[in-house]
Amino acid sequence: MLTRLKPLAVPGLLSLTVAILLFVRFHPGTRSAVNDFFSPFLKAEKNVEHRIEGRADRYTKTKPELVREIRELEIQLAHTALEIPRLQQLERENEELRDLLQMERMPAFDYRAARVLFRDKATGDRILRIDHGTEHGIAVGQPVLAGGVLLGRVLETSRHTARVMALIDPNCEVSARISGTELGGILSGATETKWRSRPTYLLKHLPRDETYRVGDRVETSPFCTFAPPGIPIGVIGSADDEVTAGGRDNLLYKSVRVRPAYTEAPFTFVTVLIPARTTISERR
Repeated sequence: MLTRLKPLAVPGLLSLTVAILLFVRFHPGTRSAVNDFFSPFLKAEKNVEHRIEGRADRYTKTKPELVREIRELEIQLAHTALEIPRLQQLERENEELRDLLQMERMPAFDYRAARVLFRDKATGDRILRIDHGTEHGIAVGQPVLAGGVLLGRVLETSRHTARVMALIDPNCEVSARISGTELGGILSGATETKWRSRPTYLLKHLPRDETYRVGDRVETSPFCTFAPPGIPIGVIGSADDEVTAGGRDNLLYKSVRVRPAYTEAPFTFVTVLIPARTTISERR
């Protein structure tokens, strides 16, 4: 059976307790250990207080105020959704302009980068309008490139704009050859009978006794009258696309289909090649 504490022991215990509290209060090591022990509990309590304080204003708002906030957020989301495509378009245009700056330059020509303003869908994109005209040195017949590939030539000009006829138009012809060879002929747009079929070129008057492989590159030849030689045009299509001219030409010449290279990527800007002798600085 436990004996009762003597009356004199109570003051001793109180003195010991006070001494321990004073030691914990003023000793740096002991105070740090106590703080570390209770720190997680204190942080959790403070986090709960912050979350409650952050949401307290929501619980005090009226229903019309909350509805108004939701509508404002919906408007912000709608504006953001409209802004994202515009920023993506700007990024594509910047990338396209960087590619134009890195294009290999021909010393006999001046380069004009122009934006495409309009594509005539009724003609299957055979006619385009650009934002450069005679004020920028643009003249009828000058070659037009898209992504470093021959697109067509200038058909008509005004002071600030110009119309471009693409090579996919059967009326736009160019002297072309197989890259790395002297095998060439006349290239123009092929007349398609299928609706919404992919545009192709027709390279005619090729020597019939030669072999033309699928994937061979086609470029402008030295006999081209409006563009310098060596500008890429496209590649020969599949064997199933090979066609031959009828009548007497069938015995001497062959015609093959060519896939345009400029259709492989969308473009917003084109490059007009201006002969150096007709640049704006010289005309002034």
